[in-house]
Amino acid sequence: LGGIAVNVAHIYEQMGDAEAALSALERGKAATDHLRAPPAYEPQLLIRLRSVQAALQEDPAERRYIKPSYEDAIEAARQTADPNAEALAWHLLGQEEMAAGNLEDAEAALGQALRLRTSNAPENLGFSYAALGALRLAQANRASGEERHRRAKEAEVLTQRAIGLGSPGPPLSTLLHERGQIREALGQPSLALEDFRSAVNKAIEWSGAVPPARSLLTGANVALQHEIFDSFVEAAARQA
Repeated sequence: LGGIAVNVAHIYEQMGDAEAALSALERGKAATDHLRAPPAYEPQLLIRLRSVQAALQEDPAERRYIKPSYEDAIEAARQTADPNAEALAWHLLGQEEMAAGNLEDAEAALGQALRLRTSNAPENLGFSYAALGALRLAQANRASGEERHRRAKEAEVLTQRAIGLGSPGPPLSTLLHERGQIREALGQPSLALEDFRSAVNKAIEWSGAVPPARSLLTGANVALQHEIFDSFVEAAARQA
């Protein structure tokens, strides 16, 4: 039942119905709770459950409440010797911490995901480099002077690595938008505008090629596309 729940939830996610996905995963979790030993798929069930829960939460306080659940997924991945699942759980926890503004905790979690992927899943390093690039940018935006410039340069290097690795990884539109923000922080408005323009073009291509409901975070992706367009418009206005 637990394994079936993971697949059923994935179908609901493809349909864009996160509420139904959550219901299926909760039933699957209830079924596995009765087992004497955790099944091999338990980390994936827990990670998907926590991701759906986080996607449905808009209140930052409620999102912070989900943190122990990611830690449960991390422990389950360790017990089943699944470093790929553990890396994903650390990665998602890091993103939750960053969204909550806890940059030090985010760095610790994302660093752990990077170490696990370096050793066990190098094909997924693009996700780690992109997330760490976004973290360095957030740190740069909190700093000033030489510290701000240094953090922004580190962000640029990490994001460029993610772009260079290609797929699998975040959409190119996301990476180009991130690099544009970094270049703005570095005082390079012309290069930033170029990146924002390219990000808009890639976002349009992606929207035409991929059905939005294929993504669990459909709402987040729509919001991100709005942010990409807004960044381009604002940068163009400043240049004008």
